[in-house]
This record gives sequence, structure tokens and C-alpha cells, in this order.
Amino acid sequence: MSKKKGGRPKLPEAEIRNSDDGIRINLFLNGLEFSDLATRMRLLGWNPLNRSDRCNFIRENIIKFTPRETITDKVKRQQLEQIYLELSRIGNNLNQLAKSVNKGDTDQLDLSVLLELKGSIDGLRGEIL
Repeated sequence: MSKKKGGRPKLPEAEIRNSDDGIRINLFLNGLEFSDLATRMRLLGWNPLNRSDRCNFIRENIIKFTPRETITDKVKRQQLEQIYLELSRIGNNLNQLAKSVNKGDTDQLDLSVLLELKGSIDGLRGEIL
């Protein structure tokens, strides 16, 4: 008769944390910091009173951390894309106006189109600067 192996299944080697190859970090929080941590944990479905949950929550947030520069880079990219689209529109309008002037169709040249174009250019100039 063989002896049944009981207990918890073994973790894969990559997931084992021990004192041989790991670094232990002790973190002390004041009451306000812990309250903020507990609120964030609850919002994401974690139990802040469970020590294992706290450790795993902090570990995951450190590993998945996105620096603020990355977030601002995304915002800047979106703003640049909007400016690029507006510049494309202005370029199309300028091309249409130049074509009309070159054909000699100055009768169709509308002052409101020129004023709208000037307003768009001024708006972009303000966004860029």
C-alpha cells in the first residue's frame, strides 16, 4: 500500500519566494497611508485585513507600475494627433483657395472662409505655444 501525498501542491520554481534568492522588505505605513491603501484595495476587490492579500496587492502594483511620464506621453500624443488633424483640414482649405485663385475664380473666394481659416490657425498657434 502506497502512502498518499497530502498537503498543498508545490509551486512552480519561478513562483517560490524564500530567503535564499529573495529580498525581504518591511513596509511601515501610518494610519492615513493604510486607510488610503485599504480604500484602493477594496475598490479593486481585495481584502485589506488579509495579510496575504496586502502583500500580493502591493507586489502586483509594483510590478505593473506605469510611470507618470508614460501617462503624460499618451496625453501629449493624443494632443499632437488632434493638432495634426486640424493642420490637415487647414491645408486642404488652403489648397482649395489657392486653386481658386490660380484659376482666376476670385469671385467664389468667400471672406468667411478666410476668416474661419485664420481663426483655426490662431487656435492651433495657441494650443502649440
